[in-house]
Amino acid sequence: MKKFIQSKFWQILGGVIGALAGYIYWKEIGCSTGTCPITSKPLNSVVYFGVLGYFVSGTIKDFKVQRTKNKVQSTKNKEQRTKYKVGIAYGDDSSD
Repeated sequence: MKKFIQSKFWQILGGVIGALAGYIYWKEIGCSTGTCPITSKPLNSVVYFGVLGYFVSGTIKDFKVQRTKNKVQSTKNKEQRTKYKVGIAYGDDSSD
């Protein structure tokens, strides 16, 4: 359980913040007529915004992880190209 919480920390935090925002939205704005399916009851609003917060924070985390991987890969490719250019400049043809 501890490992799950550590690996999903940002998603869980996003869900909690989303649920809190959903409650505040219901309390402050809400739906006075009761015909709004999401904001007519506090439970609906809290669950909807909580799930939304969970998914949005997970998506942001995935974008950051992917961006970091791309930077690392880009750096490796740049080093390989530089190494290849230096080898050609000194007449080292290691392609044979």
